[in-house]
Amino acid sequence: MAVAAVIGGASPNFDDLYNEVTRLSGKLSNASPRELNDPGQTLKFTIVDTANNTSQDYDLFMKPYYDKKGDPVNYELYYKDSNNQEIKITTMTTDPITKKLTQQLFNQVIPASTQYKVNGQIVNTNDQLVVDTDSGRIVYNATSGLYDPKNVAGTNEPLGTVKLDGATGLDVGLINDRISQVNLAIEALNKVLIVGSGNVQTAVDLRL
Repeated sequence: MAVAAVIGGASPNFDDLYNEVTRLSGKLSNASPRELNDPGQTLKFTIVDTANNTSQDYDLFMKPYYDKKGDPVNYELYYKDSNNQEIKITTMTTDPITKKLTQQLFNQVIPASTQYKVNGQIVNTNDQLVVDTDSGRIVYNATSGLYDPKNVAGTNEPLGTVKLDGATGLDVGLINDRISQVNLAIEALNKVLIVGSGNVQTAVDLRL
């Protein structure tokens, strides 16, 4: 029993390293909102100046945010304004068990004489955009603005879909390089463990 305890005590914990590899691998693709009928097109966010009857379209994109374990905990939906500044318009949460996208809340105060649209659908402050975790469709309730899970009135409308886009070439290179470094660390710890176990076995043999 004493020998087993010694060997067990010498065993390193690889969990953090394995979790880091998993997190880095997840960064090789990013969630991106798309138009429903044409997955090749980005979902549009439109700001309408109702006083002057003018409008401006922007492409929407998502940014994932991770917890300390490397799991995505939410996604923020952004657009870039005419000054190329990133503007956050929503907070998307994820299911704590499945880690899938679950609900997106439009939580911005809309200025007077301004109208916001997502893919042509007018949205108001505190309206909800929900992502169907099975189909990836972004769903909106046209009547109340609050998602109806049972769709009792039949007014849930799909506005678009969420697709996973591959990271850029430079990002892929940096991520793969980091994964290689972590894997080398795992291999090094494995060698330490093997040597340590061998030393323990040698000590046991000598004592016997």
